[in-house]
Amino acid sequence: MPLSPNTVIEDRYVITRPLKTGGMGTIYAAVDRRLGETPCALKELLNREGEEDQALVLRKFEEEMRILATLNHPGIPRVHDYFMHDGTRYIVMDLVDGQNLEELLQDSLTNRGRPLLPTQVATYALQILEVLQYLHGHLPPIIHRDLKPANVILEKNTQRVKLVDFGLARALRATTGNLNQTAIASLGYAPVEQIQGRATVRSDIYALGASMFHLLTGSVPVPMDAGPVQDANVEIDDELARVVDKATSVDESERFQSATPMAEALLAWKEGRSTGLPRRRPGSRKTTGKLGHSTLKRLTSPPEPASGSGEASMPVPTLVTSRTGPIRRPPKVRWLLAVASVVLLG
Repeated sequence: MPLSPNTVIEDRYVITRPLKTGGMGTIYAAVDRRLGETPCALKELLNREGEEDQALVLRKFEEEMRILATLNHPGIPRVHDYFMHDGTRYIVMDLVDGQNLEELLQDSLTNRGRPLLPTQVATYALQILEVLQYLHGHLPPIIHRDLKPANVILEKNTQRVKLVDFGLARALRATTGNLNQTAIASLGYAPVEQIQGRATVRSDIYALGASMFHLLTGSVPVPMDAGPVQDANVEIDDELARVVDKATSVDESERFQSATPMAEALLAWKEGRSTGLPRRRPGSRKTTGKLGHSTLKRLTSPPEPASGSGEASMPVPTLVTSRTGPIRRPPKVRWLLAVASVVLLG
């Protein structure tokens, strides 16, 4: 049940209105009574299936929140408090006043009949890349894991973007080099390795490329393989298309390996210089649409635990869907989506 206005949590936070509801929970606008009615955002995290050991859940939650509470960057809302209340986890953070990029896109489609301008998208992407450089520069790196237009807010006062909704963020395990967690992702923005439950810094790169694809075309990318962006919008400049296509490569090794080279390529495009990236003809990408069922199942199945590692197999991936605008479904991947639904969700 959603919290009603004037509900008081922990005898401190007073709910004023809901801001956003998604697969991971609801974010509310609230005020902090102990700090002179200071506005804040209160995120309620839903408990996921299989979380029966509440002591373990609380310990992991506190570990993650301690990491997030240390973050200090102008492109990230500050975390001020976190707690459990009646078995539900809550995060208190800065309240950001503005529209998210998904809303801006819908306004543009409605009022102008076209997606956002490429220069707008590039400006927002460069600011997001500054945040990713900061997050990924931590030891161990912090992976957002749910970067998408709905989680990027253009702040009204500063006209700069803020990356929000860190309920999925995790610190990359230094011992394994990848995440050994349940796969949680937003359909259309998550790459194959994240669906497998082993997100890396390059998974955030893919998510940013997929977000740019959405903002430039008005279409949510095909899950796990966005495909050439010019297939969805032929008006996109060749050099900018190369940046988006490289970021959304299915193969991790073909993507930008960090936020820095992607920022350099994008800045070169904004300044009218060559990105230095190879030309890729529309429709030329090797896509998962050419994979057989057994190969697709292997790619989307959790990795087997290492021999003698004692690690349990990964749970079935949880997909958080976020679909606004038309979803491009070329004939060559329609069957893929049907198979993926069976493999991932059934």
